[in-house]
This record gives sequence, C-alpha cells and structure tokens, in this order.
Amino acid sequence: MNAKHLKYIGIITMTIDHIAVFLMEPSGFWYVFFRSVGRIAFPIFALMVVEGFIHTRNVYHYFIRLFSFAIMIESVLLFLYLRFDVNMTVFHWLGEGGSQNIIWPLVFGLGAIMFLSHPQPWVKMGALLPVLLAIFLRTSYGFYGVLMIVLLYAYRHDVQRLLYGGMLTALYVYLPMLADAEGYFPSIMLIQFFALIAFILFFFYNGKKGKQNKWFFYMYYPAHIIILFMISMVFGGDLL
Repeated sequence: MNAKHLKYIGIITMTIDHIAVFLMEPSGFWYVFFRSVGRIAFPIFALMVVEGFIHTRNVYHYFIRLFSFAIMIESVLLFLYLRFDVNMTVFHWLGEGGSQNIIWPLVFGLGAIMFLSHPQPWVKMGALLPVLLAIFLRTSYGFYGVLMIVLLYAYRHDVQRLLYGGMLTALYVYLPMLADAEGYFPSIMLIQFFALIAFILFFFYNGKKGKQNKWFFYMYYPAHIIILFMISMVFGGDLL
C-alpha cells in the first residue's frame, strides 16, 4: 500500500464523515456509523503531512503552501457564514458551530515538527505554540490533531505507535471529563477510537509515493464541502 492508496482511503472516509455532518440528523445508527468511519481519515492525512515534511525539498515552501490552502478554505467558510449565517469557521466567537477546516491542525502539526526538528533545544520549545493555538482557536481535533502529527513524526519507525496513538486518543476522549464532568457526554467521543484503524493500515504502508496528482486533494476538499453544504441548504439538512 503506497501513499496514493492511503490518501484515497482518507478522502473516502472523510467524505462519508461529512455526509453525516451535513445531511444526517445527529442521532441514530447510521449517523454514528458514518462518523465512526470518518475517524479513520485524520490520522492518514497526519501521516501524509509527516511524509511531506520528510521528503520535501523545501519545508518552508511546503508550510507556506499548506498555510495558504488553509487560508483559502477559511475564506470559503467565512463567505458561507456571511451569506448563510452558519459558522463553520475557526472564528468560534462569531457564533455557534464548529470548525470544518481540517487543514488547520495539519498546518499547526507541521509547524510543531518543524520546531522539533531544529537542533537548538530552545527552538524546540516553540512546538508548544501550535498546540496552544489549536486549543485557543478550537480547530478540528484541537491539541489532539497537532499531537497526532508529532507522534507520527517522532515514532514513524516504531511499531509501538499504535499503542501511543491509543493513549493519545484516550487522552482526547476522556480529558474533557476532568474539566466538566457534569456536562460531559463521552458516548459520541468514543467513536474517536476508530481512528486507530488507520494505525493498523500504516503497517501495510510501503513508504512509496505512488503515481498521484498532488493537486487533487486541494481541489476536492473545498469542492465537496461546498456541494454538501449547498445540498443541506436546499433540502433543509437532515436529508438522510
């Protein structure tokens, strides 16, 4: 299994997840099933960022490209907010809703491993900044998204990364209970453990890129968000 195969698995599982987000009532078996399948996507994209960091010729150009893409997606989401008053942006103070821009945790995660790869110890400490930004901005997956990329970078040759991934996921699922035990509902959060399926797939990854169009994902991501959102607006949401 090469990077191309993993990316397509990530795209398919992400789309299934977003079908549930935009077109299903947030309850019932199929909603939970679609969201559970969707948990597989992010660790795959996280690994692809790590692979991009390792193999790119210029990591700064790579970061700028990914950051620019995040800004582009955020601009689309901000337009949808201004037009339809539905907040899917990272600007959580604008109103209720949650960030649908999965690129931000990838950007922050890439920034974190850029800091960690620096030879100077005091520069390595800068890796805390992307984690804190993810928490403050309430990006998708928050600190978990950034630390997932750090984990896959630090233990990319370690077969125990499945164990470490499980520990990180458990922290993400159960840590909120310590802050708000009364208002915490872990049942929907428990589906995050399906993300570990991606870690199992990684055992079959041969480290090769495979023939692929690197711009496909950059085009597909905003396109499928816009299409699913417009369908939900036309048909009133909860379509399935």
